[in-house]
Amino acid sequence: MKLITLIFTLVTILTSCNASAQTNNNDLKIPDKVEIKKEGKHERVSGTKIFIVPPKDYIFDPTLFRYQKNNETYINVLELYGGKYTEKKAILNETWDNLKSLGVMPEYEKEFKLGKYDALLIYSKFLENSDDINLFFGDDNFTVMLMASFPKNDNQARQEILSALLTAYLDKDVQIDYVDLAKFTIDVSKSEFKLYSNVSQMFYYTTNGKAPTSGAENLIIIHTAPPQRDFQEVKNFAKDVIEDTKKNINVLTVEENEIEINNIKSYEMIITSALETYYMVVINSDKVALMFRGRAVNRHDELLRQFKEVSQTIRLK
Repeated sequence: MKLITLIFTLVTILTSCNASAQTNNNDLKIPDKVEIKKEGKHERVSGTKIFIVPPKDYIFDPTLFRYQKNNETYINVLELYGGKYTEKKAILNETWDNLKSLGVMPEYEKEFKLGKYDALLIYSKFLENSDDINLFFGDDNFTVMLMASFPKNDNQARQEILSALLTAYLDKDVQIDYVDLAKFTIDVSKSEFKLYSNVSQMFYYTTNGKAPTSGAENLIIIHTAPPQRDFQEVKNFAKDVIEDTKKNINVLTVEENEIEINNIKSYEMIITSALETYYMVVINSDKVALMFRGRAVNRHDELLRQFKEVSQTIRLK
């Protein structure tokens, strides 16, 4: 489940930036245009249209969406369709500026052309035990996010990761059924929600499948991750979700229940605030863990009913 936290953390710092590379010991010296050389060494990232030349001895883990050398050295690869690159940067620009105002400064940042796409790379060292290199590129139809982490000051890992990142490209001609690749099935036909978009194994359902127009929308988010070891771990994760939610909104009530979905013991949470109702369920099997999150900003009772009915249709693959 740590991957989900990573995704949200790094997505929130995706930002517009016109600065060129700083002159310091961490200057990665990326040129204004990087050509993609297709010499037969690329491999397609499973479940995506993204191609990359991975570093030697990095193995792809499809449950974590990443190439990894070990638990501390890896590259997450995420593809967001329906996510206009320039809009994503504009929306999150303020967040990055806020981080800078708090003294959280990147070691290096660079906007450039990666093949034919606009790209942004940010290298940061503000975490205690690891350094990060995050690469974003895209156009009017998609955004690709490659998010790498490695032990602090491991220059060899930094170089092999950077070299790999600068080989990445997306081939729009590749045909992929993203719903078929999901590690679950779900029936939303009797609700008002339809699939809007996905980021790898994170699926967004909105009213009639329409693009959100504000930060406060009725929606369903479903994401999967590696399985939890037992039901106690499922409960522990659910309680962590509750505590994290309390940090972000003024929670009025919390209801927790053990339920069954398709004969699988699951954990249900209903959280209310003055403005929102959240319905969450954690489902776990020996192959995958799934988190269902429904958020209602109006018509709370009606949407809570829909959330419960839809969640009961989930089947893990």
